Amino acid sequence: MLNAVTIVVLILGGIGVGVALCRKKEVIRIADRVALGAVFVLLFLLGLDMGSRGDVISNISEVGLEAGMISLAAMLGSLAATSVVWVIWFRKREGEE
Repeated sequence: MLNAVTIVVLILGGIGVGVALCRKKEVIRIADRVALGAVFVLLFLLGLDMGSRGDVISNISEVGLEAGMISLAAMLGSLAATSVVWVIWFRKREGEE
């Protein structure tokens, strides 16, 4: 299993490579597509894992509403944070180009 240090090093390495390749638009487009595909695969695998666990499926009525509310709150929080980051960092760049 990956520990926290490994994850942070991988993220920082990715940031460094991204900064180095920021002028290579085609590389960035490909990386965006690969990252989006990886997110979809991970979401599918998460659903597959949850669906294969009998205890999760049998107790879905008990924990379903709470889990749904937590998921909704997490999605809304992510959307809000992404919107703030977009406005602060990326919206200005669109007007400059």
